[in-house]
Amino acid sequence: MIPEAGERKVSKMAETGGVLSSAPGGAPSRPMRALRLLLFSDYLVLALTLVYVAALWLFVPEILSPTNLQDVFLQILPLFIAALGLMMVLMVAQIDLSATSIMAMGCVVGASIMTSEGGYLAGQPWAPGVAVLAIVVVGILIGVINGICTIVFDMLLRLRRLGYDLSPDAIELSLLG
Repeated sequence: MIPEAGERKVSKMAETGGVLSSAPGGAPSRPMRALRLLLFSDYLVLALTLVYVAALWLFVPEILSPTNLQDVFLQILPLFIAALGLMMVLMVAQIDLSATSIMAMGCVVGASIMTSEGGYLAGQPWAPGVAVLAIVVVGILIGVINGICTIVFDMLLRLRRLGYDLSPDAIELSLLG
């Protein structure tokens, strides 16, 4: 639609009465463009995290100490590994609701092997190595079962994922007593 003489062209953002209104002439103003760039950026969470850490640093300077940063890195590493795996699932336009249950199942099996009170290998020096191997084997075994259900039985993806989300939880509860 071409505006007639005396009419001003109004952008869609101004028509909807949005927060980011336009400057005269139809183009967003410079502050509004910067705000929109920030709010719709892929780096919004990173920017907010940096602002949050900077604000905390004023009150707790130890937050940026090398020891604390190393502890945070080591604690977030399993989540990072799981996120990489889930990213690959999302890249092929699927969803995996069972990943956290499979991780938890592996951790329960590993903990039951090396726990100092009542673990299968309690007090043995090789307990951590065997536990890590058991965690990997449990993950591979559940993955193989998942693959067989997909290929051989042609199960619906969502049904299979929801079933696997509940099954490891039930087994974990029975293992934990």
